[in-house]
Amino acid sequence: MNSHLLNSQFPTTQVEIEVSEKGFYVYPYLSIKEMLLTIQRDYLMVIKSINIPFGILFVIVGCYTYNTDKFMVMVWFLLTTYGSIFAYLLIKLCPRTLIFLHGKNVVFTEKGFLINKRFYDYQETDEIEKSLDIYEKSFHERLLQPSRLTEVINKKRAELIKSVASLIRKTFEVISDSDGFGRSPDDLKSISGLGIVLLMMVLYSFSLFLFYYLGAFLGFFFLGLYSALLNLILWFEKPLEVEMKSAVEQIDAELNKINIQQEEIIETLELFSAGEISDISVVIGKKFQLFYSSLTKVVEKGKLLRTNVLNSIYSDFFNVTIFNRYLKEKYNTPVENMLFVISKFLDETNIRLTEVEGLMKNQLLPEHLGPLSLKRENLLYLVKTLEEQKKKYLAARISM
Repeated sequence: MNSHLLNSQFPTTQVEIEVSEKGFYVYPYLSIKEMLLTIQRDYLMVIKSINIPFGILFVIVGCYTYNTDKFMVMVWFLLTTYGSIFAYLLIKLCPRTLIFLHGKNVVFTEKGFLINKRFYDYQETDEIEKSLDIYEKSFHERLLQPSRLTEVINKKRAELIKSVASLIRKTFEVISDSDGFGRSPDDLKSISGLGIVLLMMVLYSFSLFLFYYLGAFLGFFFLGLYSALLNLILWFEKPLEVEMKSAVEQIDAELNKINIQQEEIIETLELFSAGEISDISVVIGKKFQLFYSSLTKVVEKGKLLRTNVLNSIYSDFFNVTIFNRYLKEKYNTPVENMLFVISKFLDETNIRLTEVEGLMKNQLLPEHLGPLSLKRENLLYLVKTLEEQKKKYLAARISM
């Protein structure tokens, strides 16, 4: 894998391992959760940029509402302002959604990587920097490195808190320095008016963070709808990198299932050897069938993935030799393990069968022949089953 560029910029150990093992690696670059975080980031940026004029308008409308008792004016003001802000955030989300869909997954190969259906050789430093710039600016995440979105959000939230606190402090200082603040109780109207201004600034600050955390809370519901929409788009588009990632995950899932099924077969055979299962014919055949079915699915999914890749734009960058080796190893390893298990228990079962038949020949009491005869039948059935399975797995070895 020629990864001179990546070695200088990215931690590539996992990439190199996956590519050397499979011939490719599908890296989940961007996530739907990060899309939600970008909305929080944009909200903080917008609020900070309009903080002073928004605060002044809030105070003016608040004082007017207080003096006229027309509280619906403040309600409409808040709904209009925050509604406009959230509408702006959704508008910004639209082009970012396209960026997300184009860069959600990156396919690494020996020669380079593919993003947004374009291939980049690892040596194309300038071209790679240009192509990744839009993703880094939108999501604060360099390729193969952790996202900095949470860090950016925390920083901008701290900046907003500092900005709002400064605005309140300056308002308090202006009121304190004015002639109205500190007058005698006889001029309560002037003092009350200045106090209302300060109260409005506090309420303004409270509203900023109320809508921020309310938006974050409602964002979980929005995320569900938005995630469903994106998944629907991806389902219609059916990008190959998603199919590749899904196929590898399904193969890994089947292999995990195979390991569990093999352990269950070994456990069943050991229980029978220990005399804890009297009639093994009830369970062993089904367990072998499930094991073989999972093996077949591994090959089917692997061959389908290989065919789809070779018939796509990825064919020129896909090392089919490495993938064949990967598929062969993933299939043949459990087959060889199962052959070892079968051979081991077949030898043990034949020895026990010989012992039981010997006991039957020397047994003179008829009442003892019944249990021995039943045990012999079970052993004969197991020997037959194991021999059949051994032939099946010997024939099932694949060479690609």
